[in-house]
Amino acid sequence: RQMCIRDSPILDKEGEENRYMPDDVDHSSLDYLSLRYNAPIWACKILHHFGYSNTFKTLKKWARPYVTYVRFRDLPELDELRTSPDFAATSIKDVYLYAGKKPLRVYEEYRRGKIFEVRPRVKELLDSHVVSAPSSALLYCGKLSGGAELELVEHYGDALAMNIATSELDSKLALTRLIREKGLHNVNLFQTTDPTAMDASVPGKQQLVICLPDSTAFDQVPTSPDFLLHFDKDAMDGIISGEQKALEGCAKYVDDGGKLIYGILTISKKEGHLAVESFLQNHQEFTLVEEKQCFPYDELGTAVYYAVLSRGAEVDKIPAPLGELSALKEMSSPCAAAKAE
Repeated sequence: RQMCIRDSPILDKEGEENRYMPDDVDHSSLDYLSLRYNAPIWACKILHHFGYSNTFKTLKKWARPYVTYVRFRDLPELDELRTSPDFAATSIKDVYLYAGKKPLRVYEEYRRGKIFEVRPRVKELLDSHVVSAPSSALLYCGKLSGGAELELVEHYGDALAMNIATSELDSKLALTRLIREKGLHNVNLFQTTDPTAMDASVPGKQQLVICLPDSTAFDQVPTSPDFLLHFDKDAMDGIISGEQKALEGCAKYVDDGGKLIYGILTISKKEGHLAVESFLQNHQEFTLVEEKQCFPYDELGTAVYYAVLSRGAEVDKIPAPLGELSALKEMSSPCAAAKAE
């Protein structure tokens, strides 16, 4: 048996970068990326809608250890913790990269809701589209929201009326704790399985409506290395249908001149750009203000698509759909990806 191991062709390639890769696999193909990063070919094809280079860089990032981001509430008692070497400031105000070795739950500040996990791009999005009092907001969120509901409550406090709907109330225990800890009475938190039927819980039109429905949730891949291997791709049609239903349901609550923000923590043109394009074709009263697909290899490490829509308001300049991706086209060739590698 020892002789067989020593004579193994696998051991002959020890130290080589692609030592386990079959010799006949084209290194510029999706099959190569699938084998190298242990990702299903169907997932590679979804990512490939954004070009080979983005597919390569996304899979490479997903293969690395997960980076945790933490939101510090604006509390003087947290000043000492902010200076801890375990937390590094980011470009987003009050968001820190956690570099500690122990689990976050060990920190009393985390257990008491003084700090909480958030996806930096989600906070950046909410920071960029605030509303002023007197006003009201509606947030519909699925299980994976990137901490949007916590950020909404922390950011606005008692400054405006907030309606927060979720498909699974039990997954929002941190939110109920935060509302209670802040002593708020202006938050209407409720559960609904049908985002098109919220009239009984939402009191009229809102100046800000945020729709973050359940999605394919590829942003979870770094936290669950086998996520794609166990993902049921046959369920995608149902997921996309649910997203469309949520967007339709939320849209009817947007007041004239108000904003509708649609976001999904994933990478998929069908769930993102194409869904919004279809929505706009059927809703001429809305105008696209901004849209963007963020990738996990970006500075803030979030796989999220978002679109900001305005209802009945004049917009000075409308960006081309996914215009920010146009600059990446020159990087979409296998040759460019090979150079990056």
